[in-house]
Amino acid sequence: MQRILTGSAASLQLRPFFLRQQSWQSTVTAAASPSQSAAPAASTPWSETTKTQLGLLREQPTNSFSAIVELKQRPYFVGIGDIIVTMRMNDLKLGDVIVLDRVREIGSKDYVLKGHPYVHPRFFSVKAVVIEHPVSAEVVRHHWKKRGHQPVHTNRNHHTSLRIAEISIKDLGSS
Repeated sequence: MQRILTGSAASLQLRPFFLRQQSWQSTVTAAASPSQSAAPAASTPWSETTKTQLGLLREQPTNSFSAIVELKQRPYFVGIGDIIVTMRMNDLKLGDVIVLDRVREIGSKDYVLKGHPYVHPRFFSVKAVVIEHPVSAEVVRHHWKKRGHQPVHTNRNHHTSLRIAEISIKDLGSS
C-alpha cells in the first residue's frame, strides 16, 4: 500500500494512498495570522515526526524516486533518467545543470510527499541537464479563401530537452 506524507514541516502525517486528495480538489487551511507561512522558516527545528517520516522516504531505493515537477506552468511526471521536452529556454546552454524547485509531489512506490501546492525545496533536490535544443518539423498551412491566391504559412517550433539527473530526499539529521 502506498502512503502519503502530508502536512507542514513541523508535523508530517502518513496517510494511505487511497485517501490522497486529487490535484483538482481544493484544500482549506486556517492560518493563525497572515505572517505565518506554510513553508518552514530557516530557523525552525525539525520535529522528530518529520525526521522519522522523511527518513522512511529517504530509505527507499534512489532509482525508484519519481516526482511531478512544474516547468513553464506545465506538470511533468518524471523519474531519474527521463527526458522532458519543453518549450524553448533561450537562456540555457547545452550541458547546463538546472535545479527544479517547483515540485508538486515527490516519492517512491511506497511513500509520497505531496505539497500544497508545492513541496518546500528544503525537503528534496531535483536536478536536470540540458541535452539539446531541437527544432520541430515544419508545419505547413494552406489558406484557400481567395480565388487565385493561395498563401502558405509555415512554422517551426523550438524546444529544449532536459534529462533528469538527480531526484533525492535531503538528510534532515544535521539541521
